Amino acid sequence: MFETFYNESLRKTVVAFGSLFNEIFVIRRDRDNNTVKKILVPITYSPKEKFLRMLQEYPLLKGKDTDLLGQILPRMGFNMTSISYDSTRKRNTISKRYEKTDTEGVYLRQFAEVPYNIDFELSLVSRTMDDALQIVEQILAYFTPDFTISLNFTEINKKVDVPITITSVSPEIEYEGDTVTQRQVIFNISFT
Repeated sequence: MFETFYNESLRKTVVAFGSLFNEIFVIRRDRDNNTVKKILVPITYSPKEKFLRMLQEYPLLKGKDTDLLGQILPRMGFNMTSISYDSTRKRNTISKRYEKTDTEGVYLRQFAEVPYNIDFELSLVSRTMDDALQIVEQILAYFTPDFTISLNFTEINKKVDVPITITSVSPEIEYEGDTVTQRQVIFNISFT
């Protein structure tokens, strides 16, 4: 009944999503508003819980050298949170799409695409509110509320426009704790 295939559609979508945020910088300024340092914010495919746990368990951070935390933060992580069927975009699944190849008389065929929504969560962790706000502002400026990218899924589906929509932005700022403990400013941005 089932034919084995793998077009890497989900993988290509995950890679494309993550690559949207791999050129975000944070600028540190002195009192005279001169740029002192420009820091590239690293991004990884991992949920924020894994990253926060790494920060808690990192042996060099347990000492009195809190400046080391400033070298690790800010940081971003993202993960796929759900995949859901979108019945509003459903087409007749029996219809096929054909495309002629360069070889004479050879056609590629493909059934109609099955519409799914993929939800992602991008989490950013920072030591200061200013760093976090710089990152959030650089992201939100491009989403109104969506941003469209073009992906090459298959030989037939070249240059498919995929809109990415921000569904929510929620901050998690820890105000409690003693003065010795470094606070963590976290923003969670949800996308579909």
